[in-house]
Amino acid sequence: DGIVCFVSNNSFLDQIAFDGMRRHLAQDFHRIYNLNLQGNVRQNPKLSGTAYNVFGIQGGGIPPEAVARLGAKWYRSFRGWRWLEGVQGKVTLTEAMWLPWRTNGFTLMESLQVTLIPDWAKAPDGKVKELASFDAFAVEMASRLGSNARHWEIENEPDLVFPSSARLTTADGAAYYAEVLRSASKALRAKDPG
Repeated sequence: DGIVCFVSNNSFLDQIAFDGMRRHLAQDFHRIYNLNLQGNVRQNPKLSGTAYNVFGIQGGGIPPEAVARLGAKWYRSFRGWRWLEGVQGKVTLTEAMWLPWRTNGFTLMESLQVTLIPDWAKAPDGKVKELASFDAFAVEMASRLGSNARHWEIENEPDLVFPSSARLTTADGAAYYAEVLRSASKALRAKDPG
């Protein structure tokens, strides 16, 4: 007997990766009550930051002060293009999304998720319509973060996401990634050669 409180961004309710978790919850508990506060910033980027977030952190997040006490020195942030530029030319990155980490002494590594393509930039084949649009996003991110982020990654695990996002073979996915990487890298270096 007892009560368990589980705070999450509610992705376990409908995401395929959590089917085992749902099965175990149903097996292990007599009653489950779900209070959905509609605070999943991954589904609604307008909720980013703390103004609309009941706990003041993003789902799955932990306050930077707590991480700093554990001795961590780096913070790697995944920036989904779709979530930050839903409307072409209007990037919604705010200081609240990175400044607390810098304030606590972290070195920032920004991972730009190009396969999370906004609808306006997505071609029918699942690729980016024009690489210049992603390049512009990357340069805008670099402009906003300035010297606060000195390390950039274009996509995480590109060997997995590039072939699957555009339904490509592994070889074609690698070629597509190389094309995106060359273009974005050139744009970022032109903005800040250091």
